[in-house]
Amino acid sequence: MKRTRTSAGQLLFLAVLSALPLAIIWADGVLRQGFVREQERQDWEQDVARLFEGFRSGMTLEGQYATMVERFRRRFQRITEPAWELTASELTARFRAAFPPSHRPASTLLYGFKPRHRDGGFIPLAGPGLESRGARVLAELTGWLLSPPDRRPPASSSLIKRYQAIFGLQMPLDLLAQGRQGRLTPASFFGQEAVFLWDALTGARGQVLGAFLAVLPFELTMGDLALRHALQRAHRQHPGMVPVLIPLAGEPRERPILFPRGYRPSRRFVRLVERIARCRDRDRIALPAQVSDFPPGHWAIRRFPAADVPYELWVFRRFPRRLPPETIAAMQLWVLIGGGLWLMPLLRHLTSPTGFALSMRQWVMTCMVSLAVLALAALRFAGVYYLETSTVRQARDRIAQARAALEAIDTGVSSIFDHFGRVCRHLAYDPQWVATLFSSDPAQAAGAFTTARSHLTRQHPRLPLDYLLRFQADAEMRGEVLAATDHERRAGQAVLLILRPFMQGAAGQLASDPPLLVPGDAPAVASLPLTDGFGTAAAAAAGEPRPPPTAGDDHRDALPEPFPAETNTPATAQATPTDSSGPARHGLEPERSGPSRRGTDTLFADFLRSSLHPIAFRRFLRLRQQPALMPSIRRPLLQYYDFLATGKRFSGALVFLSDAATAYRRYLQLAMPGLALSRQGWYAIGERTAEGCRLLPPGLGAAERSRFGRRLERLMQVAARAGSTQEERAGGFSLLAVPCLHAQGFVLGAAIPLDDLEVWRSHRWRQLSVALLSFLGLVLWLGWATASHLLDPLREVEHGLRQVARGNLDLTMTLDRDDELGDLSATFDRLLQGLRERRELGRFVSGQVDALVAARDHAAVLRPQRRMTTVLASDLREFTTLSERHPPATIVAMLNRHHQEMVEAILAHQGSVELFIGDAVIAVFHDLEGEDGPRRAVAAAREMRRRHRRILAERTAAGLFPYGMGVGIDRGEVLIGTFGREGKLEHTLLGPPRQRAEALEAASKRGRHSLIVVSPAVARACPELACVPITSEALEIVEEERG
Repeated sequence: MKRTRTSAGQLLFLAVLSALPLAIIWADGVLRQGFVREQERQDWEQDVARLFEGFRSGMTLEGQYATMVERFRRRFQRITEPAWELTASELTARFRAAFPPSHRPASTLLYGFKPRHRDGGFIPLAGPGLESRGARVLAELTGWLLSPPDRRPPASSSLIKRYQAIFGLQMPLDLLAQGRQGRLTPASFFGQEAVFLWDALTGARGQVLGAFLAVLPFELTMGDLALRHALQRAHRQHPGMVPVLIPLAGEPRERPILFPRGYRPSRRFVRLVERIARCRDRDRIALPAQVSDFPPGHWAIRRFPAADVPYELWVFRRFPRRLPPETIAAMQLWVLIGGGLWLMPLLRHLTSPTGFALSMRQWVMTCMVSLAVLALAALRFAGVYYLETSTVRQARDRIAQARAALEAIDTGVSSIFDHFGRVCRHLAYDPQWVATLFSSDPAQAAGAFTTARSHLTRQHPRLPLDYLLRFQADAEMRGEVLAATDHERRAGQAVLLILRPFMQGAAGQLASDPPLLVPGDAPAVASLPLTDGFGTAAAAAAGEPRPPPTAGDDHRDALPEPFPAETNTPATAQATPTDSSGPARHGLEPERSGPSRRGTDTLFADFLRSSLHPIAFRRFLRLRQQPALMPSIRRPLLQYYDFLATGKRFSGALVFLSDAATAYRRYLQLAMPGLALSRQGWYAIGERTAEGCRLLPPGLGAAERSRFGRRLERLMQVAARAGSTQEERAGGFSLLAVPCLHAQGFVLGAAIPLDDLEVWRSHRWRQLSVALLSFLGLVLWLGWATASHLLDPLREVEHGLRQVARGNLDLTMTLDRDDELGDLSATFDRLLQGLRERRELGRFVSGQVDALVAARDHAAVLRPQRRMTTVLASDLREFTTLSERHPPATIVAMLNRHHQEMVEAILAHQGSVELFIGDAVIAVFHDLEGEDGPRRAVAAAREMRRRHRRILAERTAAGLFPYGMGVGIDRGEVLIGTFGREGKLEHTLLGPPRQRAEALEAASKRGRHSLIVVSPAVARACPELACVPITSEALEIVEEERG
C-alpha cells in the first residue's frame, strides 16, 4: 500500500512538472497579450476620437445635405465631353444615388434645369421624377442666382414678386443669392412649410451642365433623422465599434435609444444598454472621455456630442481575449510532447505490479531542469517586458519628436512676418520707388506696383503681393487700390473701406500735433495683429529699437514717434488746417467736404470712424512698420503699413497686402522637404478645404498611392475637420496629423516608419533567446556533472547489488573517496563479506531454514509443525569400502561433486534439502498445487539418476572408480522443527516417513531396474508409474524417464 502511494505521489509530482511549462507558456502569452491589448486600446481611443469628430461634424441635417450635394456635384464633375447635355433620367438617377432614401422621402420635389447657351439662362427639364409646377419661374430665378456677382443685374420687381409667391417672405432673395447655394434653406413652398436645396452642376472643365432644386418636407428637420444617419455613417466607417446614442439622464423615458441602422444587437447587449439608460449616476459606470471596462469583456467610451443634443454617445467594442496564435501553437506542441513523454510511465504504472518509480538520476535531472525552466521563465518574462516597453517607448519618443518637428515648422511660420516686413521696409525706404508710387500718372503708379510685386516674388521664399494701397495727404485722405487684375482690385476696395477711417484719423492726429514730427526714426513696436490693436492688449505693447535707415532715406527725414500709452486727447478733436494742400483730419470730426449725396462707402467710413475712440488711432500709429495678420472676409492677409513725411510734414501712407495662405504655403513647401531629409519618414502638407483638406505638392511621392499614404490623407482630413492632432497606427508606420496653429488653414502630416524598431526588437529577441538557451545548456551541464559526481558511485553500488541478487558474492566495491559515498562503498563491502559468510553457512543449514531466515520469518523457523509431505532419501553404495581404498581428497572431491549435482536436481523440482548424513541426502517435497509432492519427488529422483549416470560416464572416461546410488521415496505426516539446546540448534524432521524412505533406499540394493523404490502411498499418488514389487511395502519403478 505504501509503495502504491509512493508511486502515485511520484506520478503527481511529474504531472505538476509537466504542467509547469504549459503554465509558463500560458503566462507568457498573457503577458504579451497585455502589451498587445494596451496598444490596441490606445489605437482604439484614437479611432473613437476620429469617430466622435466625424459624428459631430456630420450630425447636423444641414451638414449632411451639404455633403450629399457635394457628392451629387462630383458625379457630374467627371464628365469631360463638351457636347454632353443634361437629361431628366440622368439627373434623377444621379440624385437618387447621391441622396439615400432616408433623406429623400416620397414627398420630395425635384426640379432640373439645363443651360440656355444663347443668353446664359436656364430652361426647365421635364421627365419622370421631375416636377413641372412653377418650373419656368424657378428656371429664371436659377439663372439670376447663378450669374456672376459682378455681372448680376439687379433683381426686377416682377422676379421678386414671383419669388415671393413661391417661397414667401421668410427668406429674402438677396440673402438667398449671397450664401445659400448648396445649403439647406427653410422657406415656404406654395404656402407649405418646406426646406429646399439648389446648386449648379459643373463638368470636369468647369462648364455649367445644369442646375437642380430639391424641395423637401419640413418634417425632416423635426425628428432624429440626422442623428440616426450620423450614427449609421460612424458605424459603417468604423466597423469594429458599436456607437449607441443613449438619452441623457433625466430625459423622458419615451425618448428612444438609437442604435445604428442595420445593426442587430443581441438581447444581452440591449439589456446592458437599457441598464445604462436607467442609471442616473453614470459617472460610476464610465467617466466622460475615458476608457471603461464596463461591461466585462468590453471597452466603452462615453461622450457628449453637443449641448443641444439630448443624447450621450457611447462607443462599445469587445476587446480580444484570445491568446496570441504563437502561444496557442506552443501550448499544443507541448501537449503533444508531454503526452508522448507521459505515455511510457503511464503504461508502466498500469501494467507493472510494482508500480512506477523514478531513479535517482531521473529525480536529480528532473529537479534541475525544473529549476532551470523556472529561472528561464523569470528571465524571459523580464526580457519580454523590457523589449515591449522599450519598443513602445522608442515609438512614442519618435512620434513625439516628429510632432515637435511639425510644431516647430508651424511656429517657424512667424519668420514670414519678419521676412515680409524687411522686404516691405526696403521698398518703403527707396525714394525713387516711393516717388513713382505716389506719382499722379496712373501708369507710373501701376509700374511701381509691378516692381514691388516682382521684388517680392524674387524673395526666398517667394512672397505674393495681392494689392497695394496708397493714401495721399489730401483733404479727403482717399486711398487707391493698385492690383494686377480687376478682380483683385475689387477685393482690395473692401480692405480700403476698412482702413480709410484709420488713415484719416491718424493723419488728423499727425497734422494737429507738430511736436510728434521730429527728426529720426520711430522705434518698432512688438508685432501684433491689426485686430489686437483695438483691444486692451495693444496698450501693453513694448517697443524695441528698429535698425537705422540705409543711405538714400532722406525723404523720410521726419517720422512720427509712437504715441505714449497714456493720452489726454479729448474725446472729440477739432480740425485745423496745416497747409495749402488741404485740411488735415482729426479722428472724430464728421466729413464736411465732398458731394452732398454720399455713397455707401462714405456712409460706412463715417459710421466706422465715429464709433472709434481716439486712442484707437494712436494705437494704429504704434503698430506701423509692423507686419501683422489682417483678417479678411475672403482670406487672411499679411499687411504692412507706414506713414510718409517730407520736411517734417505728413505726406501720405502706403499699405502692402499679401495673401497669407499663399505665403504660408510657399514657406511650408520649402521647410517640409528639409525635414524629410533630416528625419526618417514621409511628410505632407495639406490645405483645408470645405470637405477636409487636400494634399499640396510634393505630397508623399511614390508613397502617396500606397495604403498608408491614403490612410494618412484621410487622417489629415479628420484633423482638419476636428482641429486637433490625430494619430494612428498603420502596419509598420505611425501616422500623425497636426493642424497648424500659426499657419492657419494648413495641416501637416507625417508617416513615421517603425519597421526598424521591429527589426531591433527581433534582434534583441534573438540575443535574449541565445542567452536563455545558453543558460539552459549551462544548467543541463551542471545537472549532468552533479549527477555524474553523485550518482555514478551509486550506479556502481546498484550494479553490485544486481550481481549479488544474481548470486555473485565474489566482488568488492572500494571507492577511493573521503565522503559519504566512500563510507557507503565500505559498508557495501562489509555487507558482501557477511553474505559470503552466510553462503558458507548455508551449506550446513536446511534449505527451508535458509528460506525462512531470508524471509525474516524467525518464528516459523523455531516453531515445530506437522505436515503431510513427501520424503526422499538417497545414499551411495559401499561408501565405507571406497573411503578405505581411496585417498581422502579423492573421496571428498567425488562426494562434493555428487552432492552438488543431487542438490541441483532436487532444487530444480522445488524440493528442499533438509540435511546431509555423510554420503546420504534427505530432502522433502511439500505440496504446492494439490498433492503434487510425490510427482515432483519422483521427477527429482529420475533427474538424480540421470545426473549420476553422467557422472559415472565422466569418471569412467577419466579412469576413476565408479560408485552406485539408490533412492527411496515415501509419503506421510512428519514433525518439522528446531531441536537442541541454546547455542546448538538443529532444524530437522522426524517421523515414520523419514525412516521408511531410508528403508526403501536400502531395499533398492535388490532392485534390477531404476533403483528408485517408492512406497505404496507414493505409487497411489502417481498411478501412471510402472512398478514391480520388491516387498509388500517396497515398489521399484521399472522405467526411467529419458531426457
